[in-house]
Amino acid sequence: MSRRLLPRPPTWLTHYSSANLPADVVAGLVVGVLVIPQSLGYAVLAGLPPVYGLYASIMPVLAYAWVGSSNVQAIGAVAITAIMTASTLHGLAAPDSANYVLLASLLALIVGAMLWLAGHFKLGWVMQFISRGVSAGFISGAAVLILLSQVKYLTGASLSANTLPDFLISLSHQWSHLHPPTFALGMVALTLFLLNRFASHWVWQSWLRGKYAGWATWATRLLPLAVVIIAITASYVGHWSTHGIRVIGVIPSGLPNIALPSPSSVGQVFSLLPNAGLIALIAFVSSSSVAITYARLRGEHFDANADLKGLGLANVVGGISQSFPVAGGFSRTAINVDSGAQTPLAS
Repeated sequence: MSRRLLPRPPTWLTHYSSANLPADVVAGLVVGVLVIPQSLGYAVLAGLPPVYGLYASIMPVLAYAWVGSSNVQAIGAVAITAIMTASTLHGLAAPDSANYVLLASLLALIVGAMLWLAGHFKLGWVMQFISRGVSAGFISGAAVLILLSQVKYLTGASLSANTLPDFLISLSHQWSHLHPPTFALGMVALTLFLLNRFASHWVWQSWLRGKYAGWATWATRLLPLAVVIIAITASYVGHWSTHGIRVIGVIPSGLPNIALPSPSSVGQVFSLLPNAGLIALIAFVSSSSVAITYARLRGEHFDANADLKGLGLANVVGGISQSFPVAGGFSRTAINVDSGAQTPLAS
């Protein structure tokens, strides 16, 4: 009886090939390091203390890797769920307060329950109505939004807009207020990433000749990790904050507390339900669009119902480990693939 109660290991784990281990380890290291500053920022975007972004990147990731359908989907805090969390909780509690944190975890728990139930009742057929063109357009649009959302961090200027024309107008007005050290740092990092992305074969092949030529692929995958580590070290040693470059500051140590979020009233639960349903739908569509695209490119099987259960379990686990709603990240999944991930072990 006890054996039947235990969850069965996923197929990818029981049939894991050791040949995939080096690539999975490198991909896990690269994404793991890059996700730290990204998740801290998304927590702030959701109205939460930065450390809750790290909480959203621990337990939910493990839960999806065990149950989810995609081999390369990178689950965690994303911009769209962070924004929708802040919008849902606006007016219900003060940002950064204990009640706000509780409601964010409760929201993740409700979203997770909705997604898991949808998977249990096999509602993944909804994705059949989303064509390949729609999925590609969704991903391209999200990539543009992510790119634009990062410009303010590259320039150090205060930019705010809801549309591309408004963004360009805001950028033209704020161009004189950009912060030179931040702008220089951003441009150096961006140049390195672009060279690594589009000219990596020529650059590394010209430097790594002879018996070292085979290391070109690994050098391409490890460069983003090296840039992040060097930047963190330089920031610590050079005290960048004293030069006006914004840093996150001190992050509380320790792992998240495991507890079931208990609302003060049933009314709080009902007030979250409409937006929780919308977040669940957006999270599933956005995550599945990315997962399906990469499954097609890699010739892998994708089960929308299993993915619903994976996303659901990730959010349920996140709800009891001080997370807020999570989904598959566009940029994070792309980095995971480009870094050579082969199986969910990378997560």
